[in-house]
Amino acid sequence: MISRIWHGYTTRANAAAYENLLKDEIFVGISNRHMRGYHGIHLLRRDIADGVEFITVHFVGNERAQLHVARRAVDALLFGEGWT
Repeated sequence: MISRIWHGYTTRANAAAYENLLKDEIFVGISNRHMRGYHGIHLLRRDIADGVEFITVHFVGNERAQLHVARRAVDALLFGEGWT
């Protein structure tokens, strides 16, 4: 089974809205695509010194699929020195 792990970071002020966006829109949209081999997504969240880290683990069986990150999700994330 292929598992994709993705990390994203945001501010504490944006964390609740970002989590809601993931759960209510992004994950639902992925599920509704009915991709062959898709087995779900797990979301992990933890507070860190400079904000909040989100980790998603996508279970996609043995299929390779193109990854898409929604513009609204990207806009809520932090990217800068020290963030990868």
